[in-house]
Amino acid sequence: MLSTLSELVFNRATATFPGLTQQGRFFLCNLIMQKVFNLLGATAFLMSGAMLAGSVVLYTRIPSITKHYMGELQTELTKIVTDMIPAVDDVMPELPSATGPAIETPKLPF
Repeated sequence: MLSTLSELVFNRATATFPGLTQQGRFFLCNLIMQKVFNLLGATAFLMSGAMLAGSVVLYTRIPSITKHYMGELQTELTKIVTDMIPAVDDVMPELPSATGPAIETPKLPF
């Protein structure tokens, strides 16, 4: 079955490419492999282009991404520190309503 199928493909190819009979049956393999290699090359080119575009987009957006996350971090830290510090009214002592006499400095012997 395979031999008849390959002969059918070969006969059709010789009708399409008249010079195939001089080049032999390996011409079809070379033609198919050339298409495979061209497809692999085009795929690699597209992948490289996509990686380059993604890198450029990421690199240009790093400052805005950093600013966004730093803002969130500052907000969270402010909330945490505010919760840790007790209220000012509870910590501050009452101001005195009256003061005592003035303190005299001792006189120097000079």
